[in-house]
Amino acid sequence: MKKIVLLIYLICFNIYSQKSEPVTKVVYKYYVNKNDNELSNIGLQIKKEQENGRATLLFNNNKAYYSLSTPASAYSFVFGPTRIYDFNINKVFKIIETGPMPEIKIAEKIKDKKWDLYPDTKVINGLTCYKAVHSFTEKSKEKNGIVKDVTFTYIAWYTPEIPTLSGPNIYYGLPGLIMEVTDLKGNALLVESISKNVNYDWTQLSVFDNYKEISQDDYNKKMDSFLKQANSN
Repeated sequence: MKKIVLLIYLICFNIYSQKSEPVTKVVYKYYVNKNDNELSNIGLQIKKEQENGRATLLFNNNKAYYSLSTPASAYSFVFGPTRIYDFNINKVFKIIETGPMPEIKIAEKIKDKKWDLYPDTKVINGLTCYKAVHSFTEKSKEKNGIVKDVTFTYIAWYTPEIPTLSGPNIYYGLPGLIMEVTDLKGNALLVESISKNVNYDWTQLSVFDNYKEISQDDYNKKMDSFLKQANSN
């Protein structure tokens, strides 16, 4: 009887081992600037969620998976929704689980980030980190319908001691793991813990296989249409 149980255990362990791959697991704590006007509609929810706000990044050489501990919260506006990076096909999938267009995944090519690298250093969690700055400009439509250019700037601290192009949310492409990233409003993601060689079963992400895949342009057009209809009512 013991031999049968042992055999079943070995078979199950072997199947699990074949599906699992060693990854690096990084847990970030996020901080929100409560004076950010764009977040004023969140109200007192900020203080409550900020105490336990976490984001997790799992990565290896082929894939990366980023998610918030509360993905459906208002914080996804600042720190991003769930994202799956597949470096083999050079694509990133932004997962939208709730809202007016639920259960979709927005597919885009993984674009090169233009970072300005600086010699400034500081130590985070015992690791020497270097400063990098990334800025980009996007079109933004205000409530009155006027479209204007808005520039976003992010300051990151990365460590070459953990070589990877991966990073939290939309921040990646540096020659080392991003340990901290902040915007000019004071919103920040800071590394809380790093665990190496953690077994992770990537088939867990198959839950998103049935989500409808669309492009960012199509998503933007449909959201514009939805907002226009909502405002007209």
